[in-house]
Amino acid sequence: MRMAHHMNLMVEQRLKTMTTTFGLVSSKNTFYGILTPIYHWVSLRERSLAHKAHTIVVSVQKNTFGRDIVESHLDQCLDAGLNVEGINAEVATGQWEFQIFAKGAKQAGDQVWVARYLAERNAEKHGVAINWHPKPVKGDWNGSGMHANFSDETMRSCGDKAVFIKICEVFSENIQKHIAVYGADNDQRLTGLHETESIDTFSYGEFDRGASIRIPVGTIEDGWKGRLEDRRPSSNGDPYKIAAVIITTTKSAY
Repeated sequence: MRMAHHMNLMVEQRLKTMTTTFGLVSSKNTFYGILTPIYHWVSLRERSLAHKAHTIVVSVQKNTFGRDIVESHLDQCLDAGLNVEGINAEVATGQWEFQIFAKGAKQAGDQVWVARYLAERNAEKHGVAINWHPKPVKGDWNGSGMHANFSDETMRSCGDKAVFIKICEVFSENIQKHIAVYGADNDQRLTGLHETESIDTFSYGEFDRGASIRIPVGTIEDGWKGRLEDRRPSSNGDPYKIAAVIITTTKSAY
């Protein structure tokens, strides 16, 4: 299971958002988790800048904020034994992401919560507070999600496109079941804009970042073996509940 998680850091003249994405990966009956929190630091006076100017960056520039906070949190996670696999800047101004992989849905949830706790404590040192709202910055900005990348032994070994399509179709029959545990105020984020599908609609597609479930290019290139990505979970969701509903729906497809 893989999770990408977003959260927001706020202090007077600056709004900092940390985003986390949640994902699922499973071997046999065991689901794994990767946490991908994204830090999003937005200067209030810079909100009016064109959205397209804030694409992924690798160098320090006017559209990149909070690198010291992100790297400090990364060090804390590693020191605590969390399996952080990477960090990167993201779409919105000052938006960042980090990934944690853990075996088992429970282990993934545990690591998400520990990472959140460390983020809160780390924020104190920098004079900011965390805001976990899925739409921290109103207007033409990407929201904060906890994307879930998931697979099980069947998905990772079948080599059959029909299996993946069947899973997506079963997910489409359980929209409200999933949305109910995907986080509060998620309707403000899942609008059909900013790389999301509408909250009351379901879609899936190959490498489609605007779909409810994206079929990653890696899965296709590997001969239809691998994972799917549910992009609907929000940054304030409960990783245990998210993992549970994804596992239940996936298993019901077989």
